[in-house]
Amino acid sequence: MHPAASITPLDIYAWCEPADGGMSPGQRAFHQHPARYRRLQAGNQVGKSYAGAAEAWWAMTGTHPYAPAPPARLGWIVMPDMDGGWPKISSKLRELQPGNVLAERCRYDPVRGYVSGGKRCIELRSGSVCYPKSGTQDPLALE
Repeated sequence: MHPAASITPLDIYAWCEPADGGMSPGQRAFHQHPARYRRLQAGNQVGKSYAGAAEAWWAMTGTHPYAPAPPARLGWIVMPDMDGGWPKISSKLRELQPGNVLAERCRYDPVRGYVSGGKRCIELRSGSVCYPKSGTQDPLALE
């Protein structure tokens, strides 16, 4: 296989210049910031969700270019509304999805978002799982 065939959109985002599909200077500063809790605040349609999607994939796969760590085994993506939010967030995640990482039973559905075994979540071959959580859910579901 040609080496270029294994380059993923996530690799392009991480290592290329902005004009070639790489992250913007603001996104880079966000990703490089050493704080455990970070906030990305900007106008609409400037790449916040894309940056969040990259962070999620890097956490699940243990491949963060600026904060190396073992893969997270369990993660949450919190959103205001599950029904409207998960499909939208899933579409951003799909744009950056690394190749061949999903568990066999996990798939992307453009209407429902990522699902695995009938549940809304992302499950990786490695065993890592990321669940969507919403502020509209029963408070016990968020505990």
